[in-house]
Amino acid sequence: MGILERFWLVILIAAPLAAIVAEPAPIAKHGCPDMCGNVSIPYPFGTREGCYYNEDFLISCDNTFSPPLAFLRNGNINVTNITLEGRVHTTQFIAKNCHDKFGNQTQSYQAWFRLWLNGIYTISDTENKFVAIGCDTIASVQGFQGKKSYTTGCISKCDSIDYVANYTCSGIGCCQTSIPTRTSFIKVRVNSTDRHRGVWNFSPCSYGFIVEESKFNFSSNDLLDLQNVLEKPMVLDWSIRDDTHACNKTEKANACQRNSDCVPVDDGYRCKCSKGFEGNPYLPGGCRDIDECLDSSRNDCKDMKCINTEGSYNCSCLKGYHLVVIKDEQGCVANQRHDWIRILLPVGKYTFYSTSK
Repeated sequence: MGILERFWLVILIAAPLAAIVAEPAPIAKHGCPDMCGNVSIPYPFGTREGCYYNEDFLISCDNTFSPPLAFLRNGNINVTNITLEGRVHTTQFIAKNCHDKFGNQTQSYQAWFRLWLNGIYTISDTENKFVAIGCDTIASVQGFQGKKSYTTGCISKCDSIDYVANYTCSGIGCCQTSIPTRTSFIKVRVNSTDRHRGVWNFSPCSYGFIVEESKFNFSSNDLLDLQNVLEKPMVLDWSIRDDTHACNKTEKANACQRNSDCVPVDDGYRCKCSKGFEGNPYLPGGCRDIDECLDSSRNDCKDMKCINTEGSYNCSCLKGYHLVVIKDEQGCVANQRHDWIRILLPVGKYTFYSTSK
């Protein structure tokens, strides 16, 4: 066989092997769409019957938009990202109250956000903050936990933009507060004490909103620029709530598949792949073994041979070395040497296989 024939044979053999290696793990049920526009739709979510765990996990994909937009169930809550760690990223309208230089009202909007009672979603108290912006601002947020309600808020007053610090919501020009857990319905209201007359030239409006904390960085420009902004990013928590004690049962009473763990959360549970596995814990075979030997940061074998196992890995002595145990420590020692160069590791951390010439 000539050199050219060998070259093409290598190409023909390597191409299908590369395709097999590069094949990504599925995130949706077989035969189900895994995208809506730019949003990935992992199971237990789905866009049609037979593709989701139950109707709470329905994602409506509206193809009249370009690209298509994803919405929770059959509602109007736009979805921008879904994670298997229990987060749904969405947006929330900004409440506004604006005046002209004479104190006449030019804009006034309340903002509210309603989720389904006893559903799988709540507004995340760990990922979001309630924020109010303005130098003549009184802002409040009323929230509901089932039939129970609460009201909280903050006040921001300042008579000069010189006092407003950039990149920190310090209480001058911007104030913030946390929100309680397990909130399913909020109303945001904003107002002013003097209709912005003394600060109109640099702060003509009051603003209030729930926002994803990691995506909000206050700037003094917000005092003016938010007049033209409608929404801010917000995060919802989700969990499976068909059986709040599912993780405590010995029988297969939850949605967690092989090589995954059931994690109890408020009013429900979530699943995660067990240590040494990654993927979608809600799909059969969705948690796949991680080959720690392909990435040196995932193993401690250093100069030893790494052997991948299901869910873990072992370290083996390299050729020319053999296993020894000295004073409850084990390591690899060079063959046919008397000065014993040792690589010592804690007992029980790895299984070793000795090799010899």
